[in-house]
Amino acid sequence: MQKIRILVPALFTVAAFSAAAGLPAAMTPGKAGTLVSLSAEANDQATMTLYCTQTGKDAAAITRSVLETTEKGLAALKALNIPNAKFKTTELSSWPQYVTPKKGEAAVIGGWQVRQSLNVTVKDAPEAARIIEAAQPYFAFDGISFSLSQKARQAVQTSLIDEAMTQLGE
Repeated sequence: MQKIRILVPALFTVAAFSAAAGLPAAMTPGKAGTLVSLSAEANDQATMTLYCTQTGKDAAAITRSVLETTEKGLAALKALNIPNAKFKTTELSSWPQYVTPKKGEAAVIGGWQVRQSLNVTVKDAPEAARIIEAAQPYFAFDGISFSLSQKARQAVQTSLIDEAMTQLGE
């Protein structure tokens, strides 16, 4: 581990001098040296956010209905048997819907809206499309995000460190 601590700063020092040598005079590095910034983006999983929402007069009855619909929808999605699919309910919320009062009167609650959210994570874009299609009778679609799984991130980091150490040794 001590070798890595010494070699990594040395690698950046060599890179800084190499970069500085190729820069035009107007772009010479300052006292702190050359800043090297690398970025890359890769994705191996998709997370969809779905939700079920209903409105009605009785908050408890609407909540039960939303939870039942979510349960049925979740069962339908799990029945697709998509390998490595992960399902997670994330939010259950309710809020009043006010009736517009007559002039001079206070607003009153005329009903309730209840919402249950569900995140579904899959490893493949075609699987995401299947999830969204199967979810439509039960859920509305809120959005999709793509990211790199923790396992893939660790593999890439390990590979890059190994490659850097090999190149540094050469």
